[in-house]
Amino acid sequence: MCAIVLSTVWVSSPLTLGQFAVQQALEPGDNAPDLEVSDWITDGNGKYGEVTEFEQGQVYVVEFWATWCGPCIAMMPEIAGLQKNYGEKVRFLSITEETPDEVLMLKERDFPDGSGVAFKKYMNEYTVAADPDGSTHTSFLGTGSTGIPHSFVVGKTGEIEWSGHPADLDPILKKVVGDSWNREKYYADQKEIASLNERIGRALQVNDYAGAFDLSGELSSLYGQEDQLSLRFKRAMMAMRLPSKEGRAFFKETLEAFSKEEGAVAALVWKVVELKNSRGEVSEDILNDSLAAIEEEIATMSTETDDQEMIKGATIDIMAHLLFVMRRLDDALAAQEKAVKLLDEEEITDFLAFLKQRKAEMASGEQEPVEQEPVEQDTDSGS
Repeated sequence: MCAIVLSTVWVSSPLTLGQFAVQQALEPGDNAPDLEVSDWITDGNGKYGEVTEFEQGQVYVVEFWATWCGPCIAMMPEIAGLQKNYGEKVRFLSITEETPDEVLMLKERDFPDGSGVAFKKYMNEYTVAADPDGSTHTSFLGTGSTGIPHSFVVGKTGEIEWSGHPADLDPILKKVVGDSWNREKYYADQKEIASLNERIGRALQVNDYAGAFDLSGELSSLYGQEDQLSLRFKRAMMAMRLPSKEGRAFFKETLEAFSKEEGAVAALVWKVVELKNSRGEVSEDILNDSLAAIEEEIATMSTETDDQEMIKGATIDIMAHLLFVMRRLDDALAAQEKAVKLLDEEEITDFLAFLKQRKAEMASGEQEPVEQEPVEQDTDSGS
């Protein structure tokens, strides 16, 4: 009887396997579909109307989000800022599958950054809409597993020019708005970048830092200006492991370049400390170059405000750690005493106590300490 019933169900059902196929998200080059949004919640403080179809010559950003999505919430100030910066050159449309009531409730709440500013301060800057039947979500995101927040840039021809996380929007929009965007080249470059990063990762796995350094140099021509600083940081972390003159030269050039970027020298010197402290090979040249750079950085730092005082104290602390791994205990101790005067925090005072203990041990005739200093280790080599 069961077999007969099952057979009847399968034979008589109008469903086909094709009806269970996953609908793919829109891809660059696809035509953007018309919008089917039921409720428009905000309109840019009256500057922008509802959008049902994409006008030729106009650039749009269609972003998908949700009130329960932390990363989506975190992007709101940035999206509001981008809308203000681009004005009518770009229309930002932020769409959720939730009900209008859920969006309106969030709109009146305080933004979770402790500033006392309400969500509506940001949401009112651009267009926010509700799509509770999910029709617009499906037409853009498909029925697969695309996460949110997720943005689509619709170009002046009505085609999808780019798709990805909204944090990456600004450099894309500058080119699309300025008519210098080359979609085919961008995605060809992204494919090459992925391939190079994979090869770099394989080289790092076998400690081939020279190979990884050379391969990462090929990334420079593929990265945009906004990514060059990050790439240089990663390459410098590889360079400081190289015994060659080329490695030292690149590391030194990076320290000089970073002197123009607040906090960058200290961040790189901290990586040197971590590597040396993990008993990694760091040449005397790299150590001396690092010390010279951070000393010069400290000499130019102000302490007029509380924030400046805190930053200078933290930077001197990094220098003290560097001096310690260079086995210059007295100099490390003197530096850390200065750091504590500017930044009286537990990690800073703990390291000062550690240095004093080592000084006492040496004064009592014990051998120079060889154990690691008490810092958290993060010896990632930049992959």
